[in-house]
Amino acid sequence: MNAMSALFKLSMFIRHCHNYLTEQLGVPVWGSFGIFALATLISGLVLGLVLVFIADFAFPSRRFAPNYHHRKLPAGQVRLLQQLEDEQEADGEEEDDDDDDDEYSGKTEEWQRADGADVLRRRGVGVLEEDT
Repeated sequence: MNAMSALFKLSMFIRHCHNYLTEQLGVPVWGSFGIFALATLISGLVLGLVLVFIADFAFPSRRFAPNYHHRKLPAGQVRLLQQLEDEQEADGEEEDDDDDDDEYSGKTEEWQRADGADVLRRRGVGVLEEDT
């Protein structure tokens, strides 16, 4: 009964505000309804946002757990990933050495994929394949 009494008091307060807006301030009836509609939307959005914050605080998402993205890989995949990393490091060291040689003598270079693999290779434009 206390909740019903509070709702009745709220409705009387809203009616009083509507009468004040229309009679004292001269706001049209549709304007008063628009004001109450905006107030209802804004209060609903704010209350929803507060509930989301409370729920997220009480029940945090698993993806923010420290080991969420780290899953165990099979031994074969770990070995292949390690080999790929070693090859990429070795390729990076060779490229640094090639830059000092300047074997292309100022010709422009373009990058292309080598046989559809994820590894890129460098070849000079206008230089035959057997020269590279």
